[in-house]
Amino acid sequence: MAVTLIPFGLSEESNELVDVSEVDRGSACHCVCPSCSQKLQAIKGEDRAWHFRHASRHTFENTTNQCEYSFYHSVRMMARQLIESEMSICLPSYTDSVLAEAYASVGYLAETFKVTPASSITLGGIELEEHFQNVVVDVKGSVKGVDFCIYLTHPDRPAPFELLDKNYSSFGAIAIDLTRIHEQFTTNTMKHGDSLKALLKEHIECNLEAKTWLNHPRFNKAKDHALRKLDYRIKKLQYDNDKAAQQSQTGLEGFTPRSSQGKVRHCYSCNVSWPLIEGYICPKCLKPGQLA
Repeated sequence: MAVTLIPFGLSEESNELVDVSEVDRGSACHCVCPSCSQKLQAIKGEDRAWHFRHASRHTFENTTNQCEYSFYHSVRMMARQLIESEMSICLPSYTDSVLAEAYASVGYLAETFKVTPASSITLGGIELEEHFQNVVVDVKGSVKGVDFCIYLTHPDRPAPFELLDKNYSSFGAIAIDLTRIHEQFTTNTMKHGDSLKALLKEHIECNLEAKTWLNHPRFNKAKDHALRKLDYRIKKLQYDNDKAAQQSQTGLEGFTPRSSQGKVRHCYSCNVSWPLIEGYICPKCLKPGQLA
């Protein structure tokens, strides 16, 4: 869609961004371009999504204040206008995985872990366009006393490395991709009269597919637990492999030494018991067990 087709106009009356569905048709919209301040027309036709365009193409093309209008910049401006001092937002689940090398015949093993399930939070103490972790984020706030930020992304604005550094995971951070909003506006999938403003609000608050976790305060704890489980799996595999090899060499495959039969270890932390031959690590909490 051409640069002159604009999703939001700046109202001359309120000095706020408005959706085309909120104003009168044509020049009666009383709006100007947020970038070059030239007069806009509200186009409400039947052949494409409703939009704004510069009232005079000749004036636009020859103005000394050249318009550098960006769709995504406009959407980010509107998003900040929609967000108040407190907002509710749905968040997706967050899973990750760790890898570790076992031994030659097995190669690498993976352990998937869940950092958090899908949820809905209330973000309070909101500040817009604020510095956070040495970058400027779109939204900064807190959830139950924990710092939290939102970063709006698009093809020319990827998430910054500073928010992805898991060494500093004492905060929460999500990215919300605006690409889908652009697709809806430019591919005529919006119905005539649909409010892009309303779609954007729903996109930010409810669209789970557009959201990606950048950081979570429980990430390192969940990762450490997964690494301990992975270490237990590797040691168990190694033990089983060594035992099978030894029994195969002596012709005692499937034989359990009498000295180990019936003996168990017990974990007093989580009250779990397991056979002595399966090692000394509790299969549930991964703590050392004691002979029962």
